[in-house]
Amino acid sequence: PCLHFSTPHSRKGNPVCTSPTLINDFGICSACEDDNALEKCVTCLFCNKNFHAICRLANGGSDNVLCNKTYLEHFSKRLEKKDSFGGTFCFICDPCLTDHEHKQAASLQAHVHTLERKMESMENNITQIKDLIVMQGNQTVTQPQPE
Repeated sequence: PCLHFSTPHSRKGNPVCTSPTLINDFGICSACEDDNALEKCVTCLFCNKNFHAICRLANGGSDNVLCNKTYLEHFSKRLEKKDSFGGTFCFICDPCLTDHEHKQAASLQAHVHTLERKMESMENNITQIKDLIVMQGNQTVTQPQPE
């Protein structure tokens, strides 16, 4: 997704994006100050912030961009459903992706804990059934058989 950047959280616990490619409210890229950045941007699925997808000034002027121009064209066509390919593409910035993964992990952990409790309950039930069978078996052995 987004270039490498830290993922601090706001006071409300929501992820805060500090990406150099973040486009401000005036449509200007934070890194290269391109005022036409909205024409070459991707939007995060969760926070709806825009990122300058082909900014080359981010990360000290390296070629480490979110995507190249050709990919952005194909990505944009797919978002607008102007091509015949199936499926859906989306972009998620790092803070939102990290937040989403934490929520999924917490949900998965809760699910595993529930399964563990159910397994323990099943083990206890099986032990009780075995004990009942053993008790019934002992009772039939000790009762005299009619002749």
